[in-house]
Amino acid sequence: MSLINIERRIKKRFPISLPLTYITLGRNPFSGRGHTVNLSSSGLLISTDEPYWGRKAEISIEWPVLLHGTVGLQFKVIAILVRTDGRRSAFEMESHKFRTCALKRIAVAS
Repeated sequence: MSLINIERRIKKRFPISLPLTYITLGRNPFSGRGHTVNLSSSGLLISTDEPYWGRKAEISIEWPVLLHGTVGLQFKVIAILVRTDGRRSAFEMESHKFRTCALKRIAVAS
């Protein structure tokens, strides 16, 4: 059996695409948008509009479930870059928390 084909991840990854924004932490911060590719309890893979550069980031993910059915949520993550390949970047979560946020209202034409 080849060692290359053995799955080495300990945590199960869940494929899910959710919109996100990020800002790098440290000198010369920059921000951008993208979406998640997959999540686990300790890491995440994201795809960004522009190639990501930086070591550490604050990532805000728009959570798809409302708190009490009425309150919007964001999943906020402080993460360390593990690897990057073009517009996809893998991060190890350093800390995470949920924050409430205002719901986006969609205008309905009458």
